[in-house]
Amino acid sequence: MTIGKLIYSTKSQSYGFLLEDDKAAKEQYTANCKNSNLKINSLPSSNEKLNSLLCALLLGNGRIMSSATDHKYFRFTFNTKHSEWAHSCYQQLQSYVPDFLIKKEQTTDTRSKFGFTERVVIESAPCATAEALYSAWYRNGSNGMPLEFVEQHMTDQTLAWWYQECGHLKVKENGTLEKLILSTEQWAEDELRLLQYVVNFKFNFLFAIDGQRRLILYDQLQIKYFLGMVAPWVHPVFSYKIKNVEVRKPVAKRTTIRLPNQISIPSPTEEINQMIRQYASSIKVTTENFQRFNYARQENNESKRYQVSLTEENRDILCSVQASTGLTLGEIVQACFHQQNSISP
Repeated sequence: MTIGKLIYSTKSQSYGFLLEDDKAAKEQYTANCKNSNLKINSLPSSNEKLNSLLCALLLGNGRIMSSATDHKYFRFTFNTKHSEWAHSCYQQLQSYVPDFLIKKEQTTDTRSKFGFTERVVIESAPCATAEALYSAWYRNGSNGMPLEFVEQHMTDQTLAWWYQECGHLKVKENGTLEKLILSTEQWAEDELRLLQYVVNFKFNFLFAIDGQRRLILYDQLQIKYFLGMVAPWVHPVFSYKIKNVEVRKPVAKRTTIRLPNQISIPSPTEEINQMIRQYASSIKVTTENFQRFNYARQENNESKRYQVSLTEENRDILCSVQASTGLTLGEIVQACFHQQNSISP
């Protein structure tokens, strides 16, 4: 696999290249980053947790402002219907920077029957952290993404906060997860691609970029894993954004299982039923195996199709595992063989 080769494609524009060699990936990443000369050591790093939260807010609608005396301060705006979420953010930020305050603001709006709209605002007093980050996020006076900072400070919680502010989960009428969207329209084309790389490098996600310049996941495996990852940090007001209904699709008694050629099965029906019965119920997508599952889908390995008759018990097991993980039947059976090999002496 060559560095920068496009191997992940969907109906959208996509640049989901896998960069296997970390050194080569970093060289490409730095060469394409217009902020590549940013000294990451100049950024405040004394509090990693604070930087991870600021990273999420600045990737969304957050801003670093200049006062009348040209001192820098943070400003984050929220819809009033999300005021509970805003207060939660305020409490967490204030535990690191005590000079934050939260307030409601009214803005003139001729489209509103009241003539104004309200929003919740979190602001800091001028502070050294804002001063340091301003030079990173606003090079030459315009908003830009300091990717080294984003790469260093993006965590699971960063992703969760960013998703709550800028994410959308589209669900079909039957409950099937259709796609997961991160709104990134404000970023330049090269910043989108590099942000795509950072999320892949940190979490192994393969986001596509659609025609509206948004980062998108389409497949069940990645969407379900993403939702499980961010769920611990999602505020109840956004619970609808992690609604993960397990839609059970019946598995036919006689079906086709596709497996890589390195798995040789002399008696398909007997052996596959045995593998499912012994191992399938314990299969879960975890931090340890998500990369293997996700990247295997991008490989063009030779495979063989097996026509098998499944027992009723095994069909029910496969239906349940498929609904909870987003794995295909072939991937589940392959994982069963993988488990057997890891257990066998």
